[in-house]
Amino acid sequence: ATELLGMSVRAVTEQEAQALGMDKAKGVLVAQVQPGSAAGEAGVSAGDVILEINQQPVNSPAEVEKVIESDAKKKGAALLLLMRRGQNLFVTVPVE
Repeated sequence: ATELLGMSVRAVTEQEAQALGMDKAKGVLVAQVQPGSAAGEAGVSAGDVILEINQQPVNSPAEVEKVIESDAKKKGAALLLLMRRGQNLFVTVPVE
């Protein structure tokens, strides 16, 4: 798992994708969130699936890292499109 913004993320497995009601595995799964971290304070929870960051689809921890490094750091924030219990929601995480 990759640690970013105080959350640890990993690829979604086919099995998890089915359980989440997705037609195919996409996005990255939030495995863990550090209490008091940027992601934690913004309301990201373990079990959320990040589908996009700043309107860019992310399907691997490497892609998450790339978007945060190349785009979110310039903007000072990462707009996450999350899937939580079948619902999509947006969460903004401040990025230093």
